[in-house]
Amino acid sequence: MREEKSKSINFELTDNDIEESKKTIKICEWDLKNSRVSGNRKEEGNNLGKLGLAYSHLGETGKAIEYYEQALEFSRKTGNRESEGTITGNLGLAYGLLGETERALEFHEYALKIAREIGNLKGERNHLGNLGNLCYQSGEVRKATGYYEQALKISREIDDKRGEEDTLGNLVMAHNRLGEIKKVAEYSEQELEVLRETGEKSKEGQTLERLGLIYGFLEEVRKAITYHEQALEIFREIGEKKREAATCGNLGNMYFYQGKVSESIECYIEALYIFEDEGDRNAAGSVSVSLGTRYSSLGKMEKAVEHYKYALTAFQETGNTGGEIIAFKKLGWTYNALGQIKEGIESYEQALEISRKTADREEERNILEELGRSYINLNKPETAGRYFEQVLVISREFGDRRQEEIIIERLRDLQETKKTDGY
Repeated sequence: MREEKSKSINFELTDNDIEESKKTIKICEWDLKNSRVSGNRKEEGNNLGKLGLAYSHLGETGKAIEYYEQALEFSRKTGNRESEGTITGNLGLAYGLLGETERALEFHEYALKIAREIGNLKGERNHLGNLGNLCYQSGEVRKATGYYEQALKISREIDDKRGEEDTLGNLVMAHNRLGEIKKVAEYSEQELEVLRETGEKSKEGQTLERLGLIYGFLEEVRKAITYHEQALEIFREIGEKKREAATCGNLGNMYFYQGKVSESIECYIEALYIFEDEGDRNAAGSVSVSLGTRYSSLGKMEKAVEHYKYALTAFQETGNTGGEIIAFKKLGWTYNALGQIKEGIESYEQALEISRKTADREEERNILEELGRSYINLNKPETAGRYFEQVLVISREFGDRRQEEIIIERLRDLQETKKTDGY
């Protein structure tokens, strides 16, 4: 939740607007000096709070705390309980940013106590949300959901749609972290209802897309497709092209799971064109990999190779080494399927080189194993054995006993083959 501001301050500050913050600091420092000279205690308190907020937005948390502490002392002297609660809450946020969780917790709990004493329901909701965020960040996710539930109840009681939306978003995030996917779906559907009331089309589309992904994960494919289609309609309506493309890709995934490969390919092609038009080569590469996989499932291997090569070029242009490894591995497998074993080996060797440069030992092991299999296909058991021996070394590094046993057995089989064939 955002820092709560006292009603008497009437101070709005844009996040990340550094120049605006610096300008505000100059003005407030000047006003603070004048308010002290003139004895205007109300303005003095307001300016101390404003300076705390401005330094907080600049990321100068220590400086922000100095001003918040002065503002807090001033509020207590003047008996302004609402201001005291607001500033105490902001101190909780500041100490949270510094990683001083216990101290942050004390300030948030005290701010909550004040809000309840004076009947400030909106303040109570905000402080409950901040306590939830603090628990979430410190790993007490279940406890966080308890605070968020209380905050949600108040948001509905005071008919604060923005607060309700934010709190539902926090509950989605928390239950997702807990792995409670059905709860994620439940709160996402509630969030969707709120967004439809407030008319926030982009967020509505994003929530629909999230629901599509959730129901896809839950293997409720028809429901997933319905949500993706609704999201797609919104993104087209409001002109959010990259989200439109991503949704096309997700729809393609769902159609593929239904066995509708042709429809799946149509979705991917549409996504590919949009990403290309938007200049997002990395995303275009990822979609092209998916297209290659789909064509491969149809037995159209040459078409698959075409898309894997396209993806490889895109990943090389963007410096996406992980993408390069995927594309080379896909090419290796497809060339092998076409009976072009030497071309397949060349692709795997390229993937192996990149995995070693990036110190990705898991990928290195996988690629070495594919190379071993490729040399078996070429009837070169001795060369295959050398690759499997490297797989064995990495498996022992990982402590992967099961894989170690499989590779030892495979090496024994290769030794037998060499004896039988007279190597």
